Amino acid sequence: MNFGLVGRRTNDLFHVDKSGSKGEDVLSLTAVGRDVAEKFNDDMSGLTPVEKSLYRGLHMYGHYVAFLGELERYMREEDDPHEDGILKADLVERLKAYYGNEADSYAGYCGTLCERLGLIIRRRDGNQMRYKLTLPREWETTG
Repeated sequence: MNFGLVGRRTNDLFHVDKSGSKGEDVLSLTAVGRDVAEKFNDDMSGLTPVEKSLYRGLHMYGHYVAFLGELERYMREEDDPHEDGILKADLVERLKAYYGNEADSYAGYCGTLCERLGLIIRRRDGNQMRYKLTLPREWETTG
């Protein structure tokens, strides 16, 4: 759960057959879980360099995938798109599904790294911080 792959409320990767005690629970992969597991095999020749980087170290990137995913979901909500970004307090509430009471810490350190990488912009909005997805300058195309 701490890698951002499995949320605390939803779980698309694993199915758990509960028994009398946790030690006897049976864990199996769902169809989505099998698809992700296949990416971890030794033959990565069919993957792009970006996919190789993400899948090989998915546990290292999982926090950032969850963080950026929540930002994107918020900004693209169909009924009310939020082009100006999300307040940190609202983002923390969303991240609690992944990290519980540690959501504020994850929002802070993921926000710092993503800002330094040019993936988000953080700016003051009154006495709060607002997070907005952006396109890194290096990725922009001209022409």
